[in-house]
Amino acid sequence: MESTLKSSHAIRNFLFLGMIFLFAMFAVPSNAMLLNVSDRNVIQEIRNVSRYTIGNYVNMSNISFVQPELRINITSGNGTNYNFSVFVDGVPTPSFNITNNTAVYFNISTRLANGTHSILVQFNSSEDENAKRNSSNITFTVDDTPSVFQAFSAGTVGTTLNATNTSDTTPEIVVNLTDNEFTTLNVSVYISGTFDGTFLATNNTLQRYNLSARVNSTIRVRFEANDSAQNLANTSLLTLSVDDTRPVASVSYLTVNATNTSDTTPGIIVNITDNFFTVDINATIFVNGAYNGSSLLSANATNVTINTSAVRNGTFLIQVQVTDPSGNSQNSTGITITVDDTPPVFQAFASGNGATNNASNISDTTPEILFNLTDNGFTAITYNLYVSGTYAASPVAVNNTIGRVNLTALPQNTSYFIRLEANDSAGNLANASILTLYLYDGKPVVNILSFPVNMTNSTNTTQIIIFNITRTGNLSAGASALNYTIFIDGTQNGTSVLVGNDTNITSLMTTFYNGTHFVWVQAIDPAGNRGNSTIYTITTDAEAPYAVISSPVNATNTTDVTPEIVFTVVDNSSAFSSVLNYTIFVDGAVNGQTGITSNGTATRVNLTALANASHNITIQVSDFLNNTRNSTAHKIVTETNAPGTTLSFSPATVYKGNAVTVSCSASDTVSGTNSSSSRLTVTKPNGIVVTMSGCGTDFTDTTAGGTYTITYTVADFAGNTATATTTFVSNDPGGSSSSSGGGGGGTAAPSTPSTTASKTIIVDAFTPDKPNVVKLTSENIGFKEISVDIANKVNAVEIKVVKTDSAPAEVTKAVEGKVYQYIEIKHDKLKDDNIKSAKVKFTVTKKWAADNNVAKENVVLKRFKDGTWTDMKTTLSTESSAEITYEAELPGLSVFAIGEAVPTAAAQQPAEQPSQETQQPSQQPTTPSAPSTPSSPGQPAAAYGNEMMYYAAGGVILILIVAYFWVKATKVGRARRKK
Repeated sequence: MESTLKSSHAIRNFLFLGMIFLFAMFAVPSNAMLLNVSDRNVIQEIRNVSRYTIGNYVNMSNISFVQPELRINITSGNGTNYNFSVFVDGVPTPSFNITNNTAVYFNISTRLANGTHSILVQFNSSEDENAKRNSSNITFTVDDTPSVFQAFSAGTVGTTLNATNTSDTTPEIVVNLTDNEFTTLNVSVYISGTFDGTFLATNNTLQRYNLSARVNSTIRVRFEANDSAQNLANTSLLTLSVDDTRPVASVSYLTVNATNTSDTTPGIIVNITDNFFTVDINATIFVNGAYNGSSLLSANATNVTINTSAVRNGTFLIQVQVTDPSGNSQNSTGITITVDDTPPVFQAFASGNGATNNASNISDTTPEILFNLTDNGFTAITYNLYVSGTYAASPVAVNNTIGRVNLTALPQNTSYFIRLEANDSAGNLANASILTLYLYDGKPVVNILSFPVNMTNSTNTTQIIIFNITRTGNLSAGASALNYTIFIDGTQNGTSVLVGNDTNITSLMTTFYNGTHFVWVQAIDPAGNRGNSTIYTITTDAEAPYAVISSPVNATNTTDVTPEIVFTVVDNSSAFSSVLNYTIFVDGAVNGQTGITSNGTATRVNLTALANASHNITIQVSDFLNNTRNSTAHKIVTETNAPGTTLSFSPATVYKGNAVTVSCSASDTVSGTNSSSSRLTVTKPNGIVVTMSGCGTDFTDTTAGGTYTITYTVADFAGNTATATTTFVSNDPGGSSSSSGGGGGGTAAPSTPSTTASKTIIVDAFTPDKPNVVKLTSENIGFKEISVDIANKVNAVEIKVVKTDSAPAEVTKAVEGKVYQYIEIKHDKLKDDNIKSAKVKFTVTKKWAADNNVAKENVVLKRFKDGTWTDMKTTLSTESSAEITYEAELPGLSVFAIGEAVPTAAAQQPAEQPSQETQQPSQQPTTPSAPSTPSSPGQPAAAYGNEMMYYAAGGVILILIVAYFWVKATKVGRARRKK
C-alpha cells in the first residue's frame, strides 16, 4: 500500500487538498505545515494485536515549510505510554513520550533545505516489551521559493505589452514564469479583481491564455501562480484597452463637397470621433485612391486640417483613412475637389468667335454681345459685364462656347466701352479686351430719282434706275459706308455696292423677263439699319401671244358655210390676260370677226358665209403692249353642192340571161369625190340587192324576169351625197322591154326611184361620263338627235347619217311590217364596246301613219345587227299637228328602220334567211294590222299590242284549267251518288 501511495500522483493531489482542509481547520500558522501520522499506518502489536498509527501527509507531499510541525498520534489497545523518535532523512531526533491515542505536535528543529526529504517515526513501549516499531516512510518535498513571472515585454518572454490597445474582445495574453523546483504550475487569472479562469503552466515555457469576452473598456489583468508547495506568485498588473469599434471621420474642404479651388495643396478639414480613445487617432489622406503622403495624429472629436501634397490641375476624389490605437480603421466618404490655378482666356471679339467686332456700329439699343472664352478646368464660368465702367450683369458662360448677352436699353448716338471679367469656379480671374460700340438706330433714306413711271408696261428687258441714299448721325457726307442692293421681285439684282453718304447712284438693271415685276432699292448703314425705297411696279412683255385652232381640225371638209372656229389664245404674261385682241382672216382678208378674249380661254366664233371653196384661216392676236403674232394657216373646205353623177347601162334591151354593163361616174370641183363612199347596187325583181364592185362592170344575174333597179350613190369630202337610179327589164326572148332612169320614188315597186338624204357631223371629241349630243336639222331624215354615253374619250369623231327608202345593201333579211325610213349611222371611231348607252330622238309624219294605217302607238325603231332585226325600246314623247316624236334606247350605232311594230311571237324570233334565189320580194303587200289601243306619250308604243296578246292567252289558259277541274269534280260527285 505504501508503494502505491508513492506512485500515484492523483492520490497525492487528493491528499494535498485534504491537507489544505486540515490546515484551515486547525488554524495552522502560515509558516507551518502539519504532518500527520494517520492510522492507516498500522503496526501490529505482537502480543495483544494493538494498532499503532501516525497521522501524516500523504507520501510525496510538497510543502513550503523548512521546519515543518508534525502531528503524531499513536493508538494501541495494549499500552498506555510510548517513546518515539523521529528520523529525518535517517537522522533521529531525541525521544519523546506520547500517551496512547493522544496527539502530540513535534517541530523539526533542524531547518530543512529545499528539496526532497523522508520522515520515519520509531516508537516502543515497556508494556510491549520495548519492541521498536517503525511507521511507514514518508517522502516529501520542501520548497519555500515562489515561482517568478517574467515581465510583459516584447522579448522572448511574450508579445503582450503593458498598456496595450487591442480590438480583440477575447485577447490572447502571452505569459512566462520559472520555478526552482516544479515543472507544472497552477495559474489563476484575474481581470480587474475578478477571477476569470485557471490553467496549468509549464515551467519556463511561454503560455497563451485567451481572456473571456470583454466589452470595450480598459481592463487590468493579473496572473497568480501556485506551485505544488503552495508558494504563490503574482504578475504585475497588465493594462489593456479593448476597443473593437472603428472610429468615424468627417472630412470637408471649406465645408462644401465638390469645391473648386486654385490651391494646389488644399487643406482638408478632418473631425474624428471614436467611442473609446480620445487621442492618438491617426488620419491619412488618399487622393484618387492613392496615398498622398500626408497624415497626422488627432484627438477625438477635434477639427484638424491636413494639407495634401502638391497636385496638378484637375478633379480629385479625397478620402481620409482614420485608425484608432486599437487598429480599427475606416475610410471617410469621398469629397470631390477641382484644382485649377489657371485663369480662363478670352478670345478676341472677332467674327471667328462671334458676330461682334470691335468698333462696330449698331442700331440695337439692347445689343447682343457675342464672346468666347476657354478654361482648362471648368465648363461653367461666371463673368461680370461692365458697360463703360458700370457693372451690368453676371451671367454664366459655357467653356469654349460662344456666349451671348444682351445689354439693357442704351441711349442712342453714343459710344460704349464693353468689358467682360471672367471668374471660374476656382476663383481665377481674367478680363477681355475692351469692345467699343457705336449705337445709332436711324435708318438710311433711299430716294428714287429716275425710273419708269410706277405701273408702267414695257417691252424692254433692261432698265436704268437713278437713286440717292442719305443717312444722318456719325457719318459724314461722301463717306463710303452705305451699302445698297437692288431687288427685283425680292431677288437681288447684281451685287451689293458700298457708296458714299448723300451720293446719286445710276445703275443698270438686267433680266427683266416677261411678267410683272416689283423693284426697290435697299440701303444698309454700318449699324445694320436698313431702309427701303418705294416699291415700283413695271410690267415687261416682249413676247407676242399666239392662237391655237382646235376646231375644226386642219384640212376639214364641211357643208357648213358659216363654220364655228374654236381657238385658244396663249400669252406669257398674266397681267392683262383678259385683254387679248384677235382678228380672224380668211384667205388673207378680215372675215369681220374682231374681238377680245382672255388668256388660255377657248373662244368660239362663227365665220361669216363662205363660198364653196378651199379657204385658209389665220388668227392674228395682240396683247396690251401690241406684241402681235399670226397663227399658222388653217385649211377648211366649204361645199354645199352634191357631186355630179352619170349612170347608164347597155344593151338597151335586156333578155333573160344577158349580161348588163353598168357605166357610172362622179365629179366634184371643190372638195372632190370620196371614192370610198361610192356605192353601186342592182335590186332584183325579188327585192334582193346585189352590190357591184364598181363602175364599168357587168351584172350577169338576169335570169329572172322583171324589173331591175340600178342605184349609184356617191359623196364628196364635204359630206354632200348624190344618188342616180335607172331600171331595166329582163324579158323573155322576143318580148318587149323598157327601161327608165332618174331619181326619187317609194318602196311600193322596184321600178320606183329610191330617194336618199345624208348628213355628216364632225365633233372635236366625245368625252366620258356625260351624254355627247349630236343634233340633226335635215327635214328629210327622221333622226333629229343622237345622244351617246361612252367609256373612254374619242377625239375627232365623224358621224354620217344616211336615210334611204329601201334597205341598205348589207341588210340580208327583210324587215317585217311597214317601213317609214331606213337610216344608217356610219362612224369610224365609236366602237360598240366603248358605247355605254345611246339614245335617239326621231319623228314620223302623221300623213305616213294615216296612209299606211299604222297607229301612233304602234311605231317602233328596229335595229339590224348580226343578221337580225331587233325592236328597240321605243317611247312616244311628243306630237305636233304634223309629226309625232319618239325616243328609243340603243345599244350601239348601225342600220335602223323606223316602222310598224308587228305584234306576233314569230316577229320576235330570228327568221331563217332565204337564199338569193328563193327570197320573196320586199315589195309584196302586207296585210294591215288591226288598230292598237292608244297609249299616252311616254308609254312604249310597240309593246302595248304584245302585252294585250299575252293577257288574252293567259285568260284562255286560266278558263281551260278551271273548266277541267269543274268537269272532274262533277264526275266524281256522280259516281258517289250511284254508290
